[in-house]
Amino acid sequence: ETGRFVWKFPTQGGIASKPWVSDGLVVFGSTDMAVYGVEGATGRQVWSTSPKGRVDSSAVGEYAHVFIGSDDRRIYAIHQPTGRISWTYATEGEVRSRPLVGSNLIFFACQEGLIYALGLNRELRWRFRARRGFLASPVLHQGLLLAGSLDWSMYALDVRSGWAAWRFRAGGPIVS
Repeated sequence: ETGRFVWKFPTQGGIASKPWVSDGLVVFGSTDMAVYGVEGATGRQVWSTSPKGRVDSSAVGEYAHVFIGSDDRRIYAIHQPTGRISWTYATEGEVRSRPLVGSNLIFFACQEGLIYALGLNRELRWRFRARRGFLASPVLHQGLLLAGSLDWSMYALDVRSGWAAWRFRAGGPIVS
């Protein structure tokens, strides 16, 4: 309300993503190859966990887990209260965009031009390949997953099958 400085939290690397906040916990990744859980009120570290690559991906939380990508070509499911890694899923490229949870699926994209849809049990439901990678985070709208690519295209994919419903050619790479 007042704009008064409350706290800061030091990391050993830069922070290139948006934090995810839930139940008073602020979760974010860093280029120091760590994901941090910090109390929002005090800035006190609650937990940290270490993927094997830098973390430029923003986090998203659902089902008591935080989902975040890493440059080690994996997506991580981290137990929100403890910071323990519940599972990982290997991809073909660095995961730098924010994952999305919806329709009982986890969607995420990688730098090799693939979008993945995983079931909540970590089972691959489908994947879609574009010509270039994804930096922009996907969104859901009326049964479609919308994702902008570095190949100058906006894709609308059916969330159940991964089939392209349509593609719009933009005037340049879509990065946000």
